[in-house]
Amino acid sequence: MNEKQLQIVNFEQAHKLRELGFDWNTEYLYLPSGKLVWFQENSNHEPYPDNWNAGGDEFVSAPSVALALKWVRDMKDYVLEIHHNNGYFGKLYNVFGAKEIILNTKILNTYEAAESSLLDELLTLIENQP
Repeated sequence: MNEKQLQIVNFEQAHKLRELGFDWNTEYLYLPSGKLVWFQENSNHEPYPDNWNAGGDEFVSAPSVALALKWVRDMKDYVLEIHHNNGYFGKLYNVFGAKEIILNTKILNTYEAAESSLLDELLTLIENQP
């Protein structure tokens, strides 16, 4: 992955996303060892089958952080923002639900780190909801 590509979720985020039902196609996946691979880097150098992203135990799909945040927005009707004020931080609003949730992440040095931090907070929030 080069610096012009979108940041990929980390191993823990990928597993949480799968547990929450993330089933969108992605170009990358994590092997059980935690190694991130492009989907065509299997041992036979053949593409994975169409259902490779179905959540099997052998691998976990690894979307970009931006795609994972889009999935959360679509699933929960959240409004997500990244702000810059002496660093970057993420903000969440659920303005469509019965109650408003406001979540601020810690201030970080990069936009990408703030996105990843916001995703961590969102995944924890969703996991803890009834």
